[in-house]
Parts: sequence; structure tokens; C-alpha cells
Amino acid sequence: MAALFVCDVNLPPRLVAFFRERNFEAVHAYGAGLETAGDKAIWEFARDRDGIVVTKDTDFVRLGVAPPGPRVLLVCTGNCSNKTLFTKLDEALPEIVALFETGNRVVELH
Repeated sequence: MAALFVCDVNLPPRLVAFFRERNFEAVHAYGAGLETAGDKAIWEFARDRDGIVVTKDTDFVRLGVAPPGPRVLLVCTGNCSNKTLFTKLDEALPEIVALFETGNRVVELH
């Protein structure tokens, strides 16, 4: 799957390295100059790059993810340590990728 993971400001910047270590393209909102941007600007950034917004913010689902909107990986883990987040994501990543490849527009990580 060739896609850009666009990590929202509510997630740790270290998440970019996590995706890159697994051979995915990734950028954090901070690295894209979007640290003070609203959800709509991040949504448009991801949409324009056929990206996947990685976020804890359900507003991205409400913005609309039907084409040509971006896909969304909604992190529903609650408050947890970065280690726990990365472990859950690592375990679920093959399934997440498969779900996006089969056309899902929103995938939730629990």
C-alpha cells in the first residue's frame, strides 16, 4: 500500500518514525507546518496527497471521508502510554493496511 500517513497534532511525533521503520511514508502535522492549523487544513493536506489521517479526533470522520476525502485511522485507545500505543498499532497494522486496501475509508484502532 502506497499511502502517506498524516499524524494529527494529538498524537506523538514519534509516530512518524514508527511508520517509516515499517516502510510507509509518514509526516506529522508539526513537520508539515500544520501545528496550529485546524482540522480542515489537515484534512485537506491529507486529501491532496491521497493520505490517511491518523488521529484521535472524531471530527475527521464528521468532515467526510467519501472520495475524494482522505481515509482516517481513528485511534480509539483512550489515554495510554506511547509504548502501549505503538504495541497496539504494531499488532494491528497488517489488518489496518488490509482494510484500507479493500476500500475501507475509516478504520478504528482499539
